[in-house]
Amino acid sequence: MSGCCAHIRRWPRPRFVRQAPSKAVGSRPSWYRPSPAPRQRPCHSVWIPGLPAKSQHWSGHAQSASVRSYHAHPRASSATGTTTPHLHKQRQDHALTSAKPPSISIHQQLKANTAVWHSKLDSTAVLRQLIRPELTLAQYVAALQGLLAAHSKVEHQLQQLAASAPEVCPAGLPAYRPRLPALRADLIRLGAIGEIPKAPRQLPTASVTQARAHYIGIRYVLEGASQGGKMLSTRISAQLPQLITQGAFSYWTQLEAASDDWTALSHYLAQPATNTEALTAIITGAETAYQGFIETFQSPQA
Repeated sequence: MSGCCAHIRRWPRPRFVRQAPSKAVGSRPSWYRPSPAPRQRPCHSVWIPGLPAKSQHWSGHAQSASVRSYHAHPRASSATGTTTPHLHKQRQDHALTSAKPPSISIHQQLKANTAVWHSKLDSTAVLRQLIRPELTLAQYVAALQGLLAAHSKVEHQLQQLAASAPEVCPAGLPAYRPRLPALRADLIRLGAIGEIPKAPRQLPTASVTQARAHYIGIRYVLEGASQGGKMLSTRISAQLPQLITQGAFSYWTQLEAASDDWTALSHYLAQPATNTEALTAIITGAETAYQGFIETFQSPQA
């Protein structure tokens, strides 16, 4: 050794001798010590893309394993562009809770609440004999007399409501086309005339809104007759062609012309049934009209 550091004794560098690995499969050397797992702080909020802000608040203690795995590996789903199952279910749940229930229209409510009355009216003898294949002229005249008496009662109530206030008939709905003049003209040409019943009592109305609701309910029944009028007029004209030659077919011509009024009324009834009080009044008006027709058709004079 030479130089200034000659007095320092250089020891050989120690060598670490590792033990030979054990022949057992999966065993580790004795010097191996596993490193402790990194401490993870509880996550109190997880931002999940694709969900609204109000649904992003999650408690760290209430998180499921799938949400924690998404937070631990956020790039795994965003890079591939795929949606994990738990995200798909959360989006479905959010869509179900945020979707508004379908609104029910006035027409649907009115049709459902008056279905029994409609069935009773169709089963009356006056209307059933009009669809018989062996319809005679005498039976047809008796049916017209029943229609005259029923329309006189129901149309009188409608006229009273229309005269109570000028705004009873809604805007966009044409004025009612009376059927009474056509029925009287047909009966006169056939040499018969029906008895006009007494004027019925007026429906009690507390306001213009309630009067309008009753008016709409009565017109629902009167205008609804135009839907089956075309079928009946075709069958009656084929069985009794002399009605056309004698000019005693005015009632069915009037019904066919009133089909446009039914279209306008259907547009009005298509609005959602949000006002419960008005809906109840509309149903009451329709039931009153049905009751007037049924009572007249079931009377001994009909």
